[in-house]
Parts: sequence; structure tokens; C-alpha cells
Amino acid sequence: MVKWCKNFPVCRHGLRRGTERGAVSAILVVILVALLGLVGLVFDLARGWINQTELQAVADAAALAGATQLDGAPGARDRAVALATGAVARNDESFTRRGAGNAGAFDLVFPCGGDGCVMTNGSFRFLSGLAPKTDALSDAEARFIEVSTSQSLRLSFAGAIGAPGTLSPRARAAASWTRYACGRPAIVLCNPDEAPGNTNPRAAFDARPHFGKGLTLGSGSNPGDFVWAARLDCDPASDACTVNTDGDAVADELASVLPQESCQASVRGTDLGTGDLAAAVNTRLDIYTRTGDTLDSGLQPSPNFLTGLIPAAGAVLGGALLTCDFPGALEPPAQPYLGPGRHAPHGFAPLDHLGYPRDNCAYPRADGSAPPDNCIIASGGSTLGTGAWDLPAYMAHHHPGLDFSAWSFNACPASACGLNGDNGVDLDSNGRLSRWEVYRWELNGNPPRFGRPQCFGGGTAPLPAPPADSPRASDRRLLSAAVANCGAIAATLGAGALSDGRSLPLAGGDAVLHLFFSEALGELAPNAFYAEIVDPKAIAGPAPARVRDRVVLVK
Repeated sequence: MVKWCKNFPVCRHGLRRGTERGAVSAILVVILVALLGLVGLVFDLARGWINQTELQAVADAAALAGATQLDGAPGARDRAVALATGAVARNDESFTRRGAGNAGAFDLVFPCGGDGCVMTNGSFRFLSGLAPKTDALSDAEARFIEVSTSQSLRLSFAGAIGAPGTLSPRARAAASWTRYACGRPAIVLCNPDEAPGNTNPRAAFDARPHFGKGLTLGSGSNPGDFVWAARLDCDPASDACTVNTDGDAVADELASVLPQESCQASVRGTDLGTGDLAAAVNTRLDIYTRTGDTLDSGLQPSPNFLTGLIPAAGAVLGGALLTCDFPGALEPPAQPYLGPGRHAPHGFAPLDHLGYPRDNCAYPRADGSAPPDNCIIASGGSTLGTGAWDLPAYMAHHHPGLDFSAWSFNACPASACGLNGDNGVDLDSNGRLSRWEVYRWELNGNPPRFGRPQCFGGGTAPLPAPPADSPRASDRRLLSAAVANCGAIAATLGAGALSDGRSLPLAGGDAVLHLFFSEALGELAPNAFYAEIVDPKAIAGPAPARVRDRVVLVK
């Protein structure tokens, strides 16, 4: 039975209000579902963005870690992969522990693509250049490492609105390693170990086997030869440097107690001969060509200037009218050191004076013939010695109260490795005493005969104080050398590149050597000098030059 409504309009509007309320509820449900889906999507996208940032940080850290090993030495790429992989693993563990991602979050499997690039472990690419990208096919060529990472991230809400349930963010980073020579290298030394036919200027030099060895340095481009390093005039405010190849400027720099301070990824050589430069370098050994220089506190000699030279007959060193130059007022003795085993305590040849002896292999045999391991200038070449030198003869002459007759040259006896009860002399703990270590012991209250400067300050006046900022002044008998692969430089840049002021790349590995300046420049030969390679661990105080490595992201 149909019940009629007497008030039809009222009944009609009541029905319409109920219908409208139902429709609004349905719309609100749809809107709420959409809003919830949108909020979930925003949440997932935010997680994805955060994870992408984390992923890029992992790639950056891995690239920087790997780049620290790109020194051009053998095994550089393997070492780089190991460190980069370790950096990823550490970040992976930290990321998972914070609950920010999935276990095993960072994946080092990211295909290189179709560009034919060379990959290592599927995730690392080594490059010799970036513009354009050029793959490095050897450790020596590897200057950049590119790291690729990816991640699989499960989304929480995206699937509810039909979006994909996972994200796969990816990241790449590239880093480079650059070695700088800081301070003041005096010379550019041609890598003594450079292989014949080498064409890679960044081939690595390992100095460790040569610490304590004597080195004959000739002027030239053969392994072990040298050219003078050009002076760099730098603006401290901008750190901009200009190359100065003027002979007087380079000479002033070599003689100065406080040389210029700068850091350069390359070095520049200059061919200035050795006349004026020899006079400048020799001020470090109390040898002066200008009398006025003997009172210049910026041209102090070493407190122990001992060389193999003695005053010439009739010379009065330090006199107002006489110079203290070589050759001239100073000259080799009439009865010089002849070689190992020929003087006390093992021989009886007379000896007037000696400086720090060269390596045994640098002296001829008693019959005048060359030793089988000759390490002195032969026919225009320069060679390394063996590190064995005649310590007993040196001590018998300069420290006669000490008995070293039981020593095998400079090798320490099994019971001790010291001088006069001082077992701390072996600064690098290698079981033998170098000339540098003996020199440092003598500076510590054990002076040799004829070791105090005679020319500087007039011979009797106290040594003038060095400049106020002298804490960075290094020992005056240390010279630093920037190592370069001269054969490869000549092959790639031309023979004139070594001496015309052009930028020369530093060798990989040990790019800076420290040399104990044991003889006056010109004492061995007009264009050569003799020095000992010093272990950096045995240097007390600052060195004239040092190495700094810089690793930077480049992509």
C-alpha cells in the first residue's frame, strides 16, 4: 500500500538531501584514498631522493678512496679497487644499521654501456683523460677512477596506486690524484731507475731501495743526471706563480736560507750552466766568492761544513782581502783519500784530509783499475752507488779516540749500531750508518776536525742569527730534487723541454728526493757533484721540499 505524502514538496526535498549526503560521502572516500596514495607516493619519492643522495655520497667516497692509490706505481689499479670497495662496504654497513635502506643496499654492478669502456669488477673505470674520456690501459696511465653504484629500493605505497613497486637509483663519481712538490726543489733529477725506451712521464720511481746510497749527478738528461730547477716567484695572496729562469735569480734562491714557498704539480728546468750557480750553492759549505757575503745572515753555511777541501798554501781564510772560494783559496789536499782499505785503520797510505767518503765503488782499485761495480761518472753517464762507504777510515781521521776497526765499512756490528755509545744514531733503523746520520751525530756535540766555518763571519765572530721566520729553514746541507722521467719527457715533449722552462710532469711514486750535499759543487767534476740519498725518516726538522698529495672529485 502506497503511503501518500500530503506535503509533497517537503517529502521531495527530504529525499534530495539524503541522496546528496550519500554522494558527498562517496566523493570524500575517493578523495581521501587519492590523498593517502599521494602522501604515500610523496613519502616513497622522498625516500628515493634521500637514498639517491646517500648513493651519490657512497660513489663519491669510493672514488676519493680509490684515487689515493693512483700514483702510477705497479698495482695502483688493484689497490684503488680494494680501497674503493672497502669504502662502499663501510657505507653499506652504516646505511643498513640506520634502517635507511635494504640489506646489501649498495650494489657495485652497474654496466658500462655500449661505449666500449674498460671496467674493473664491473664497477670501476680507470681513465687517463676526461675530455674526451680515454681509458687507461696500465697502472702508469691511470689518472682518474670512475665509480658506478646502484641500489634496489622497495617502495611502500606506490603499488597502491598502480606505480612500480621498486626504484633503482644509480650514481657515478670520478676522482683524480695529483702529487705536488712543495717548497723549493733545487734541481730536476732524471729518474735514476728509468727504463730504456720509457715513454710514460708518470712512470713511478721507488726511492726506498736507494736510501743511503751515493749518487753522482752530472749535468744532462741521462738517468741520474740533473738540470737546475727554475725559480718560481709566487704571490702569497693569489698563490699565482710566474717562472723565473734568470741566472742571478735562480742563484739567489739556491743560496738563500729561506727560499720561496709554493706547491706545484709540475716543475720547470733551466739550463744555466754551473758557474754562478755553483758559487751560490757552495755558500752552504762556507765557500764564498764575494767577501761581503760572509756577513750576510741569509747566506749562512752549515755549522758543520766539512768537505774534502783544505786552505791553499798561504791562504788566510776569512781575511778582509782574501776570498774563500773554490778553486782558489781552497783546494784538494796533496795526499787525498784514495779508497777503501788503503788508510787507517785497515791500511797505511798517508792521508792529509778527507771529507765524507763516496761509496766504495766510486774509487779505483789499488792498481788504478775501475772497481767491478764502478759507480762514478764513466762516459757521460751517472750512476747510483751501493751505500757501502769507508766509515772506519773517516772515524780514524776525524774521531781518532773511537775504534771502528771491527766494522764492515758502515754496517753496524750485531751488538750495537751507534757512535761513541750513542745507539740512537741509526735514525732509519736499517742496521748501517749513512753519511747523513754521521753528520747529524757530529752536529750533536761531536764536531769533526776542520768542521767549523772559517770564512763566514770572519772565522771568529759568532754566527749571525738567521731571519726571524727561520723555523721553516731546512738544514743547509740538504738539497731537494724533483724527480722526472727525462727519457719519456724528451720522447713526448722534445729534447729541449728539460731546460727551456716548460712545465715538466713529476714522476709517479717518490717524486721528491732529499740529497745530503756531501761535497762542494765542482769538487768531483766541473759540471757534477756527489750526494747521498737521504731517508726522510732520518731528517730532523723541515726539508727544503716535500710531497703533498691532493685528491679531488672531478665529476
